[in-house]
Formats: sequence, structure tokens, C-alpha cells
Amino acid sequence: MLETSTNYANTPSQNMQGNLASIPLADVLATLQAVRGTGVLGLRYTDSRFNTNLLFLRGSIGRIMTPFAPRLSDILLSLGVERKQIFGETEGADWAERLARSSVPIDLIQQATIHRVEMGLLPLFNLDQGQFSFEAREGVPVGFVQPGVALDQILQNLAQRSDDLEAAGASHLSPLFAFRLSSDPRQFSARSSSLEELDWQILGKLEQTQVLRDVMQGLALPWDEVALSVLKMERLGLVELDESNQSAFEGGRLLEGSKAPFFVLPDLRDQPFSLGMLRGKKTMLSFFRHAGCPFCNLRVHDLIEQGDRLRAMRVEVVGVFGSPLEHMRAHVGRQNPPFPLLADPDDSIHDLYGCERSLWNALRSHFTPDFIKGWRFGTASGSTINGEFTRLPAEFLIGPDLTVEKVYYGKHASDHIPLEQVEAWARSGETVPQGVTIIGRQKQQQYPQEMQGEER
Repeated sequence: MLETSTNYANTPSQNMQGNLASIPLADVLATLQAVRGTGVLGLRYTDSRFNTNLLFLRGSIGRIMTPFAPRLSDILLSLGVERKQIFGETEGADWAERLARSSVPIDLIQQATIHRVEMGLLPLFNLDQGQFSFEAREGVPVGFVQPGVALDQILQNLAQRSDDLEAAGASHLSPLFAFRLSSDPRQFSARSSSLEELDWQILGKLEQTQVLRDVMQGLALPWDEVALSVLKMERLGLVELDESNQSAFEGGRLLEGSKAPFFVLPDLRDQPFSLGMLRGKKTMLSFFRHAGCPFCNLRVHDLIEQGDRLRAMRVEVVGVFGSPLEHMRAHVGRQNPPFPLLADPDDSIHDLYGCERSLWNALRSHFTPDFIKGWRFGTASGSTINGEFTRLPAEFLIGPDLTVEKVYYGKHASDHIPLEQVEAWARSGETVPQGVTIIGRQKQQQYPQEMQGEER
């Protein structure tokens, strides 16, 4: 349990450190406010590009060194403050001292500080792969911008905005992700018809710089606005992860741990469905043969029957068939599944995911009971084959961040991943919290190098 000194308001208190997986950042900040902490809070993450420092004075924040917000001076300029008011004629002084001597109204300094703190902390609010450490100090920390801001409203606002991001499925995006315009230009104009002015600004910025953090900086936008816009465009199939984050193969097969390859395909309603629509969900992406395949129709029937079980596991199902839409509607579409079925008539996405072909393995399944059992689910008058006959099924379990966590390539036409394996995957990945350690006061050290420079 996190412990702090009860007389923190009057005397220097203990240093403390701990694991953000055990004590969330919100609790760390609330504790420092409650005990009126004075000193430096350092946040150190597995990915050091997220590292952030905050200066506290009696529980208020007066400075944040963050990679996710524009300079405080830029925010002040956006609030209508004139440059000469900010910088004046005092040269060589510390940035905080110069601002204190300036003619900028205190309420605007506080407003800009709040905005910058929120912009810097929002991408970190639920990030738990790291450590925190607080070093208590005497006096006003060097670089603290007076008068500082209270955390009450900031924490409440950050919690609401973070919840909104999670509810939208954007919590698995990162400001360090690089996005580019879609490599599939088909129906781009039609898919972009719902974009708003902010979306177009971000889309235009992505043509200049693909890293979302740079988009934030360039447009002076907070993370939630950028994330929600990019998520919207990703789901429309207008943008995709940069190829440095893309998939990896071995022997033609997609490797576990790589990113799912990008696609945009029409569903049974002829509406575009993109890879981005899977973000934030655990998904079983199933690749089938043609829409009249008895084995494929039997599998779809079984997935419909197991709908309650899959929903209990919070697993979404998406099926991809190597047939045109009209053929899908006439065959497998007659089952009216409660999950999306997508048309890949030229098998290009099947190939992209490494789905294999084998005439013998496709034929040998026809001598099993599943062939007769599945026939009644997808047949109609006329030919039932309109697609690649030798194609074998494949299924991919994809995590909320669009990482391929498990691959299953069928050995024959009726070979699919057992649902027991899906359930084991869906329930895996729970983390065990680690404890927090409070340490006594140590000899004060110099501020970290990244905290020395001005944040103008």
C-alpha cells in the first residue's frame, strides 16, 4: 500500500517509487496532491519515448516535460498573447523566471499550463508498462512556472477523456504509431464523404508526417482528438499503419506477433469493412473457401450456434469468403449470421494472409460426414462453386492492437481452429500486479538533463 508522510505540507517528506501496473498514474497524482508534495515526479516507461517529468509545489503542478504537447509559449500565442508579452527583453534568465516577470496575465498562464499538462498526461493516463519515482525537494523546484495549477479538475477531465477513448476502441492506438494513406485507393472518395474539417486537417498532415505525435505537435491538438479522428479514418479504410509496423511472413505463412495485414472489403450489404474496424476488439478472423463450400457453411453454422459462448469470451468473428457478393448472398448469406461476412472474389486478401492451396487436401475432406452435413446450409439452385476450389481455410486470432496473436492454417478443407483454443487465447494475458516501495530521503541529485532546457 502507498504510504506518505502526514506532515508533508510543512517539511520535506519521503521519496517514493513504484510500478504503474500496481499503482495507476491517476492514484500517484492524487496522492501527491493530497499530501501537498513538493519535488519532481519522474515517469519512466518500457518505451523510453514516453518518459515524462513533472514539477510539484505543495501539490500543484507547475511544469511538465513531455513529448506530447507543444511548447507553453506556443499555447500562449494561440490564446492571443503577443510574443513581446511572453519574452519581453530579459535575456538569459530561466524560462519560468522570464515568464514570471512578463506581462502575461496569471489566468492565461494557468490556462495554458492546464492545457499543456492535460495534453502531456492523456497519452499516459492508462499506460502501465513503467515505473514512477518521486524525489521530494525543499523550496520551489527550479523551472516551476508560478502559480501552478491544482490537479482536481485536471484528473477529472483526464479520466473522462480517457474513458471516452476506451469506449471508442481507441485505447490501443499510440502517439508513436506511424500511419499513411491507404494503399487501397478503391472507392476512396465514397469512403471519405463522412469526413469533417478536423479529419481533413489530420489527413493532410499525415501526408507530411506519418507519426501521430508529430501530427499532434504540428496541429497543436490533444491526443484524444487525433486518436479518434485516425481511428475513424482507419475504420473507413482511408489510412493504415505504416509498413514499418506491418506483417512478417515465413514460408509464406503469417507469423504470430506481427501486425495484421491491411484490407478493405465489402460486406453482405456492400458496405466497406476495413481492418481498422477490428481495433479495440479480440477478433477471430476466419478465411473460407467459396460461398457454396459445405465445410465453410457448416463452420459458419457452428459459429452462429456458439454465439453466446463467443460473446462471453468477448471475441468478435469476421469471415472472409473467396466469392463475389451475389454468390455469397445466394449461399452462405442465407444463414444470416450475426457477424460480418466479407467478399474477396479475387482472393487477393486470402493471398495477403498466406492462405494455402492444395488440390489433394481440398478433395480428401469430401469423404467425411461433414461434407453431407454441411451441404444443406449453403446450397441453392445452380452451381455452388464460384471461387478457388483448392483454397484451404485459415484463421487468425487478432488482439485489440491488431497484432496477430495466433495463426491456424487448415490442413484440409474442414480443418478449423478448435473453439477451446480460442477460449484459452481469449482468457490469456492477465497481468499480476507488482508492489510499490517507499524509500527514505536520499541525497538530492541534479535534475535530469532533459529537465534543464526551456520549454518555450
